[in-house]
Amino acid sequence: SAARAQLQPGDMLCLFTDGVTEAMNGSALFGSDRLLAGLVEVAGSDLDAAVTALRDRIRHFEAGQPPADDLTLLLFRWDGPNEH
Repeated sequence: SAARAQLQPGDMLCLFTDGVTEAMNGSALFGSDRLLAGLVEVAGSDLDAAVTALRDRIRHFEAGQPPADDLTLLLFRWDGPNEH
């Protein structure tokens, strides 16, 4: 089903492939709860630093296991309308 959300200034949008939530450490998936916790931690960071921190968190979770899938993250932050 389709849904709409109105972004507010400062809101961050995260798009990701299933390789993020399905990253494995040998016995568990990274999952959406860990992704959400990571997003909360990086919420105030600049976007480049936030993506790097999230990627590093996922790779650390994998504990040296070879990646089972691609890992793609896109972060956007809405700063509000550009008023001139």
